[in-house]
Amino acid sequence: MGMYDTVWIDGTPWQTKALGKNLRDYEVGDPAMVERIPITAVDYEEARTHHYDELPRRYLIPVMAVREVIIENGRIVGFASEDDFDELFLDRFDYRGRDEHDQLAHIFGQQRELRTYHPGQLHYPPRPRARRRPEVDDFEEHP
Repeated sequence: MGMYDTVWIDGTPWQTKALGKNLRDYEVGDPAMVERIPITAVDYEEARTHHYDELPRRYLIPVMAVREVIIENGRIVGFASEDDFDELFLDRFDYRGRDEHDQLAHIFGQQRELRTYHPGQLHYPPRPRARRRPEVDDFEEHP
């Protein structure tokens, strides 16, 4: 699955990439924000993740492609109920943090303005390279 974040609910770990895939652990009540994972090479060159310019007060993100978690006022609340699905059908994000409404607006029609985003987490700096050990042939023989 690659890098992901873990949301712990009732002692059970649930994985998601929608929070920026930084290998962080979250619990109910922790601050969290959806981060858009780039899907094109151009977007990825710009940044590792992108932050939305505006987020709704309440929205849903998937965990393990099985359940949905509610984030309200920037904090994890818990699992979504059926009523939450009905209420937040325009404020759902997929497992890569992409707005589902924006992705499907060209098919089903646009019911609100598309969300804008900007570069969020920049790429990690390159790791320092270890010095190469000299080969035996690299040494000159001294008389």
